[in-house]
Amino acid sequence: MSAHERVVRDLVIANRVLANECVLDAYGHISARHPDHPGRYLIS
Repeated sequence: MSAHERVVRDLVIANRVLANECVLDAYGHISARHPDHPGRYLIS
C-alpha cells in the first residue's frame, strides 16, 4: 500500500468516526497533507 493510499484510508476511517458521532462540517472536519506534495491537503 502506498503512502497516498494509507492517507486516504485513514481519512475515510476518520470521517466515518465523525459521521458516527454526528459531528459534521459545522463542528469539525478531517484533513491531511498529501504525502508527495506537502503544500497540498486532502479533505473529504
